[in-house]
Amino acid sequence: YLVDLSVPSPWEAFREINFELASYSEKLTQKEQMVIGTKIDLPSADDNKEEFIKKISNQGYEVECISAVTGENVKNTLYKIMAKLEKIPSIPKLEIINDPKITDKKGLDFTVIKEDSGSYRIEGDELLKKVMRFNPTQDEAVIRLDKMLKHWGILTALEEAGVKEGDLVRIGNYELVFQLEDYY
Repeated sequence: YLVDLSVPSPWEAFREINFELASYSEKLTQKEQMVIGTKIDLPSADDNKEEFIKKISNQGYEVECISAVTGENVKNTLYKIMAKLEKIPSIPKLEIINDPKITDKKGLDFTVIKEDSGSYRIEGDELLKKVMRFNPTQDEAVIRLDKMLKHWGILTALEEAGVKEGDLVRIGNYELVFQLEDYY
């Protein structure tokens, strides 16, 4: 995380970031994290720095503080980030299902990928643009999206790829639990 230490309550900003991550996916909160306090060249950041480091460290996070303006601790922090990245295991191989490109009758190209976790991911630039227009917080929009997924041929492609009831399907930032009854 990059947390601006010059704001009145950087600790609250950090907690808000964590809350948003947990709201999106609990798995994200379980990943290794590094917290970087920024703008330490400003007087207000200097006032907050010590307390912030103490609170973050007590939560078990590694903390670094930098100033992009003066360059203070930037290189050292970058080296630490690089060392952490080198320790992260490589991304699992993905199995591409069927033909790499599937084109529906509307000319919408997309790829269905079965991930090692057993979930499915659908990729395609035009498809993603269309899906992002739907508001997942509105019931009518979700119903319309379900109809469009069937119309675009995605339902058929998922069935051919072996999707089962209850499987997780990702399209961009959307995560859907596959329920056959939603489509018939």
